[in-house]
Amino acid sequence: QESEEKDLVTGLILLKKVLEQQSEQVRRLMLLDIRQKGIVLLDEQGDRVWSCNALHQGPSYSKHADRVTDIVGRSSGSMSPVPWKLVSSKYLEKEQDAGGWRAVFLGLGILTFCHVREPGYTSEEMCSLYRSIVEADGAPEPRRRRLQLFFSLLSDVWQEEYEQALGLPEEGEVAFLTFLRQEAKLPGTDGQLHPPQLLLQRTEHVYRVLGAKGIYPDVDNLDVKLSQRLGISSQLQPSNIFDQLEHWR
Repeated sequence: QESEEKDLVTGLILLKKVLEQQSEQVRRLMLLDIRQKGIVLLDEQGDRVWSCNALHQGPSYSKHADRVTDIVGRSSGSMSPVPWKLVSSKYLEKEQDAGGWRAVFLGLGILTFCHVREPGYTSEEMCSLYRSIVEADGAPEPRRRRLQLFFSLLSDVWQEEYEQALGLPEEGEVAFLTFLRQEAKLPGTDGQLHPPQLLLQRTEHVYRVLGAKGIYPDVDNLDVKLSQRLGISSQLQPSNIFDQLEHWR
């Protein structure tokens, strides 16, 4: 088994060196082809994994990985931990190039956070993790905190992992975003959880009209593009003003 592990690690190191000699366009096409055909990789326990969609980047490769542990696997009452396998750190041990490995793994579709499976950009992990947070028993505050962590992390990896690495379209329907628009509740600045369509982006114009009484997303550094895709408007319209007024106290 040790010999097999060594061969798998050596093989991926050779592939990495070949990829680094290519132009960006050729490298992307090669990684996409490998991702679609499949490749055998090692997880952190030394087990062989046949699907890139079954693995995630851990702290060895991604600066965001430690934050995932604040969300995944935290049980509260009836909430079940979501299975989460990490790609082996042995690749990095054999070749000390964290940035290079991160680029290779992103190209293979191995993300820090929830996977988006092709075709159709659906995500069973995203749906399962979100529901496990919302449906967990316990006090509202822990649930609110987990939702803040969920959307903050999704926001931080949105551009690098979802738009750039996976090539999610900037417009049009993406299944897991449709799911979040329909089912998600985001923490609002009023201390409550709201569907994204009720919230408003805290732009200068919106805040000048509604001020502190307006209900905005209470999520650290929420990406503007992601906000728009979730249905959080940056414009005042009669419909969203009326929705906001209904929740004012």
